[in-house]
Amino acid sequence: MRRHTALYRLKTPAPRVAEVLTALAEGLSVAAAGRVFGHAEGTITTWLTRAGSHSAGLHSQLFRNLALLHVQLDELRTTLRNRGQEVWLWLALDARTKIIAAVELGPRTQTTAHALIHGLMHVLASGCIPLFTSDGLNLYFYSLTAHFGSWQEVPGTHKRVWQVAATLLYGQLIKAYRRRKLARVARVMRWAAWKPCATVCRPWAGVASCKRRSWSG
Repeated sequence: MRRHTALYRLKTPAPRVAEVLTALAEGLSVAAAGRVFGHAEGTITTWLTRAGSHSAGLHSQLFRNLALLHVQLDELRTTLRNRGQEVWLWLALDARTKIIAAVELGPRTQTTAHALIHGLMHVLASGCIPLFTSDGLNLYFYSLTAHFGSWQEVPGTHKRVWQVAATLLYGQLIKAYRRRKLARVARVMRWAAWKPCATVCRPWAGVASCKRRSWSG
């Protein structure tokens, strides 16, 4: 019954493994879990690695051809235990169901932003370009405009230029803080017109202060 699962050929009862993995998901370190549950750190690490690999495999099989209407892009800062290394967890969420369509772990760089959007494109249905919203991080703008589009030939020449998809909609919710308190919020369209965005994304509807920015290069 355990074949093709993360529990295959494990001697420990499934409820026990689930209990340990749940504790790890809640923030308990591997070392602490070993002391609490009485298992070797190497054993717990093996369970964690197998569960992660199995989950990634299921995600790649089940999350395909997604027809999403509105995708929220966000990044969360975290610190790796026992290393003290700060990393960022990048997420692409379906705004309606909160399904995590794509995830990427890495530094807050343009390369990681590209990796997130690249992974998202692999799970979207053919031709699907959702409405995108994010915070004020400009890395998303360059990643979205670099992925959603196509090369077009310039008439009368042998040159090709990158043309961003006409159906791409991208808006930002920019928050300004003062003394660690939220001072103001600005809604800015980074790509396409405001009217189509308002009809798709209800939280943005009726906001008269939403401005459109033009970009070149």
